[in-house]
Amino acid sequence: LDKMTFQNQTDLVSLVASLGTILGIILSFSPMKEVLKFGQQPNSYVEPINYLSMHINYIVWSLYGSLIEDNSIKFQNIICALVSLFYIVFLEYRGVFQIHQSKVVYVTMACLSFVIWALAEGNLQGVITESSVGLLGVVTTLFMCVAPLSNLNNILISKSAESLSYPFSTACLASSLTWSIYGMCISDNVVIIPNLIGCAIAGVQIFLIHKYGTEKKIVKFDV
Repeated sequence: LDKMTFQNQTDLVSLVASLGTILGIILSFSPMKEVLKFGQQPNSYVEPINYLSMHINYIVWSLYGSLIEDNSIKFQNIICALVSLFYIVFLEYRGVFQIHQSKVVYVTMACLSFVIWALAEGNLQGVITESSVGLLGVVTTLFMCVAPLSNLNNILISKSAESLSYPFSTACLASSLTWSIYGMCISDNVVIIPNLIGCAIAGVQIFLIHKYGTEKKIVKFDV
């Protein structure tokens, strides 16, 4: 009976991990329509911070997955890192990043490449630990989730949530909830904490979208 119970628990953890991987990949693809739209609009500029925060977050979590030898975390985040890299390269190629923003993108990508190379060569072995990468993962996840709310003041003033993406917010909620459950299954607070907070932030975004809508509104001021 104990052996059967253990097998059932293992199967449940594998199921949650698989679901989390699928939802995480869907999350990474959710901005695709918006990215392609920006690429088709002439003289349009976007802030690279959302896409950079996504890419950095996925890189950090793929490293964490490697360190704790968790293929579910590693596999999902490698795929998502490649997708977010496409966003950055595509938007840069289409010229929607301003010149000073492009420099930030190039420097960030160069630094990431060096860290990945150093880890692959084992040059940082013993310097970077599971706990340090996990803590960095918590920070980058929170930053990625909060980034869309950087325009919160304008949302409240204009009473329009046009700057928020419903597909991204919904995918973020579903993915964060699933990975929170997975973190509980493997008893890893590094996975649990940022994803629970991610659920709350995604919930706030969905609430704002339902309350204000995503249509652009003209704000009239009394003179």
